[in-house]
Amino acid sequence: MSTDLRILQFRIPDRIQPAVSSDGTHKVDTIAKAGIHEWSCQLMVLEDTSTIRAILGPMSDSISIQAELDPCCSLQVVSMPESDPSAVQVLMNKKIKGEDLFKRGIEFYLDRQDIWADHHYEFSIILSSLPVKLHGPLDGPHWTHALALSECDPVARNIDPLVEMMTQFERDAATSDVDCRIATSTGQVIDHLRAHQAILSIYPAFSEKMARSQRNPHQRTMSSILVTNMEARATFERMLSFIYSGRLPQEPFVPRSDQWRIVFELAKEYGLDKSASSRPWINWHLTELQQVITDENVLEIYFRWAYRFGRVSGMCVRHVAERSQAQFQDTTLGSYVMKQLQDRYHGHSGCSEFQEAIVVLVMKMYAQQRGQQRASH
Repeated sequence: MSTDLRILQFRIPDRIQPAVSSDGTHKVDTIAKAGIHEWSCQLMVLEDTSTIRAILGPMSDSISIQAELDPCCSLQVVSMPESDPSAVQVLMNKKIKGEDLFKRGIEFYLDRQDIWADHHYEFSIILSSLPVKLHGPLDGPHWTHALALSECDPVARNIDPLVEMMTQFERDAATSDVDCRIATSTGQVIDHLRAHQAILSIYPAFSEKMARSQRNPHQRTMSSILVTNMEARATFERMLSFIYSGRLPQEPFVPRSDQWRIVFELAKEYGLDKSASSRPWINWHLTELQQVITDENVLEIYFRWAYRFGRVSGMCVRHVAERSQAQFQDTTLGSYVMKQLQDRYHGHSGCSEFQEAIVVLVMKMYAQQRGQQRASH
């Protein structure tokens, strides 16, 4: 890049609808100019209405422009309210590859309320050729002083050749023989993703779905996999990318996003939860979700969806058991949770299982502590 940093400011009118419109679309593009380049950012409100899926780019291919922007390795999204320009809030910080600006664009997720202001979505994107992290507000002509080197390593330049080959194969629509249809809840197909039977067939659930879509199983024809809910699109695309290349997502979802639930629903539907080869996918999301679970939301997450998935429900139970003596709302977390189970969640799916699991785990932890105390004496 001719400069180490580039700021793109976007102000998008609220023409995005949380529900799919009559023509099947709910996306809005806008353009930000920086020098001679035009940058397009597309927003889409997911069906949980609290999450924004954004894609920066892809840009039109040009050897000179690509050479200039290829060193990009850091992207930050910040909120800078016009009423208080000094109140800069860093919404996300991620490592990127400059070449993605010209291929698939850069995808990221935001909490809708963080960028909503006066019937517009307002945010700025900072691109950098250095692995930087914004530590303070922009300060006139000296705004670069607010930047410091991030603790993150730069994007690796030596990509595994096999991973790179499989990534290219994933994007090769000419050889694809699976049509993944993205549909609304009413069945209206509004988007397509292409894939390859040879890759997806390593998972029996995919094979069964592809076999059922073929009238003649002995004839190699185009198969169809129907994703019936539009809100699953982003996670389904992430999952396909992992199946092809083994690459894990760069960023987790925002805390209240329903995409957490969809990750485990799709993993169960397509057999990733029972496959050793997809264990990194499951473990990555479990690790990231663990950072999201708090004393305030653990019951909400459990009873909304987590009780249906053993490892996630176990994570919720462990959180409460390990923090049962922590102070929470004028009592201990353990006492608060047990009262909520009796007064609010009694009779709900998963309630009795939660009660039994929490008692067993707390008693087990107590026995372990007593054993350690006796051993120390």
